[in-house]
Amino acid sequence: MHPRTGHRPARYLYVHLCCSVRCTDNPHAVFPYEYPALFSMVVAFVGIWLFSITDHSQQGAEERSRFRAQFIRSQTGTGIEQGKAH
Repeated sequence: MHPRTGHRPARYLYVHLCCSVRCTDNPHAVFPYEYPALFSMVVAFVGIWLFSITDHSQQGAEERSRFRAQFIRSQTGTGIEQGKAH
């Protein structure tokens, strides 16, 4: 729990769902898999994809319009005169 607000962060819920039998004294697993990343990664990628295709903001439109040129430069090196010092 958060010391000032008394709320539990989401990470505590995640740990509880994943480790409810191994890490606590619960008799039954809430999420009965030892490796929940198999499911959480799929949910994360689906969420990223869904939010990217539903983004209709001005910044999203600008980024999509610049993607093709950046992709071609990254694959072929066309349009890059010289490497830059960072």
